[in-house]
Amino acid sequence: MPTLLTAEKLRRRIIDMGDWGDPRTSASIYTAAVRETLPIEDVQTIPAPGTPPDNAMSLPPPPATSGWRTLRRGEVWGGDPTNPDNPEIRIPWGMPADGGHNHWLRATLRVPAEWRGRTVRLHFAWEGHGQASVEGILYIDGQTVAGIDEPHNAVVLPPSAHEGEHELLIRAYVPYRHPFGGLSLQLYDEEIFQLATTMFAAFGASETMRDAEPAKHALLDRVNNAYNMLDLSEGWHSERFAQTAHEALAYLRQNLTAGFQGGTRPTVLATGHAHMDVAWLWPLWRTRQKIVHTVATALHLMDRYPEYHFSMSQPQTYAYLKQDDPELYARMKQRAAEGRFEQVGMMWLETDCNVPSGESIARQLNHGARFFEQEFGQQSHVVWLPDVFGYSAALPQLMRLAGIQCFMTTKISWNQFNRMPVDTFRWRGIDGTEVLAHFVTATDQAVKVNPVEAQFYTYNGSMLPAEAFGLWNHYRQKNVSDEVLYIYGYGDGGGGPTEEMLSLARGMADLPAFPQVKPGRIEQFFERLYERVWEHPQTPTWVGELYLEFHRGTYTSQGRTKQNNRRSELLMREAEWLDAWAVTLGGQSRQEQLDAA
Repeated sequence: MPTLLTAEKLRRRIIDMGDWGDPRTSASIYTAAVRETLPIEDVQTIPAPGTPPDNAMSLPPPPATSGWRTLRRGEVWGGDPTNPDNPEIRIPWGMPADGGHNHWLRATLRVPAEWRGRTVRLHFAWEGHGQASVEGILYIDGQTVAGIDEPHNAVVLPPSAHEGEHELLIRAYVPYRHPFGGLSLQLYDEEIFQLATTMFAAFGASETMRDAEPAKHALLDRVNNAYNMLDLSEGWHSERFAQTAHEALAYLRQNLTAGFQGGTRPTVLATGHAHMDVAWLWPLWRTRQKIVHTVATALHLMDRYPEYHFSMSQPQTYAYLKQDDPELYARMKQRAAEGRFEQVGMMWLETDCNVPSGESIARQLNHGARFFEQEFGQQSHVVWLPDVFGYSAALPQLMRLAGIQCFMTTKISWNQFNRMPVDTFRWRGIDGTEVLAHFVTATDQAVKVNPVEAQFYTYNGSMLPAEAFGLWNHYRQKNVSDEVLYIYGYGDGGGGPTEEMLSLARGMADLPAFPQVKPGRIEQFFERLYERVWEHPQTPTWVGELYLEFHRGTYTSQGRTKQNNRRSELLMREAEWLDAWAVTLGGQSRQEQLDAA
């Protein structure tokens, strides 16, 4: 009974405190990390001039001397500046039918003298949720700092911003009109934050364990001891609480995993990711903003989490970034040289694999390989397709011809009826060629009563303990591999992993009787997996197409577009044939123009 009471108390005070990661929740250890708040006054705004063309991220802000107006807290802003009374027309997932609109925010940044040298955050508050909220990019003195959005609503200021005055600009995509929540500076205690995430990780891990597991009770006891050390007699924001929180964190660092033998535990290889649909529910200029927003956020977090690894697929997204923000692109390439910002996927875009011709897929691979080789001096050896609608049996042959030996998806789990019987296997194509395939099995759900029913896995992992455990628990090839791949972070412009996720990953790095969560590179994961399972006699083989029992109706929509794409494929093939013929007759090749087309 005491253990049950302890678990219930901790669940209410650590887990059930509202929406984890949302500072608008009721008082808790997590929210107490914000020690003081200073509103930023004299915020100005102006609508971005016009709609950006599809070949640009957006237009630059107007000069500071013209057109800006003061924006006060609670004042309505956003939406279509030319027709503010126009009713909002929304398409699926809450996106605006007109693509939405950009607005600029401007203010002078001054860090109080007594805060300098400590952790100070810029916080952006607003109304709205999901696709109706704000998605912005923060600039300080003209330099891209980080994305700012619903899951990343606060940005730690760089040390260079602590002295003197600085120009603060936010390029804000505000699709609908709603009240402005305001900008503020926050004095932040990172040790209190780390205490919250460490306790959350340890308690969440204990909930995945059997009651007969000694580690479960040891973790509960140690987290409970740390909680009992907290002194709330003077409130959450008192110096007394902060002092005891630091002492509790020191206790957990010393005692949480003490006394346990290492033993054999599975490994969860974690890579931050932000899956990007280059063309989906938004115009192309919005995609380009989302790429800058995502990369800036990843680099900002890398500055403070040296173990953090982030991966981004699709050379097209890199090409956009190189054109739209060359300085940010250069910073990204520095992290890529360190091995922490990883290029994956090889294909120019995460292509559909059923409608395009085989030659079209071959070009996806060739152009992607060429770009990665030219820009980064290396190629990816993985076809990375987390979110397409089925996988042709021609893929293994095309992959091997391009020098690729591994394939990854998670979307096949979205089958309507049947669960794929394997998660790591040799995939044999129509000509007998084989590649290694691996499915990501991330979920926080228990295995269904009937294990052959379809399961729903995600490529937008949350780094919650239940999901990290579920990833391993659902994996079917435990007899051939004890390492699984975990992709986590908000996708489609959500900015990828949050600081909460990175801190939770630290908290789950070495817990007893729980998978070891380790950051790392996808390429090295697949190298180890290939070496371990390719010749293993118990590695299964799947022959033929990987058919997705979902999204079937998509191939009947946009018929004119699909027909025009096919006509373009045929015309390109003829143009290339004629170009080759002209070269044999002494003419000049136009292959460069054909490649661009």
